[in-house]
Amino acid sequence: MDVKKANSVPNAIAAQILANETEVWEAAKRKDMRKFDALVGDDAWLIFTSGIQTKAQYIKSIAERNITNYSLKNFEMLMPAQDVVIVTYIATISGIFGGKASTQFSVREGSVWVKRNKKWVAVVNQETPISKE
Repeated sequence: MDVKKANSVPNAIAAQILANETEVWEAAKRKDMRKFDALVGDDAWLIFTSGIQTKAQYIKSIAERNITNYSLKNFEMLMPAQDVVIVTYIATISGIFGGKASTQFSVREGSVWVKRNKKWVAVVNQETPISKE
């Protein structure tokens, strides 16, 4: 997957962040909260149109989310500090959310990853709907 990088994000770090971001999506799709827990910081904020959730709140609400399909594209990364990477991309998703089937829709995603104890964890994720124009 092609990744546009700013501030000379090292290739190995870019590959790790890309893999982690994809693993978060897979964990959410499969409802593998053990994997999700390992990738997301305990102090993380997840920002949706419905509001802000902590990691604990998201894990509690996972039964309301059923991702049936997703794709990720147009990754861009910025490394403003040695242990911080900001990544943006477009996610196209379909599934059942809050009991309502949702046809395919796209959101612009932004995540902040920090390196803690030699491990990259997500501490912020924001979803912004992309209008269908």
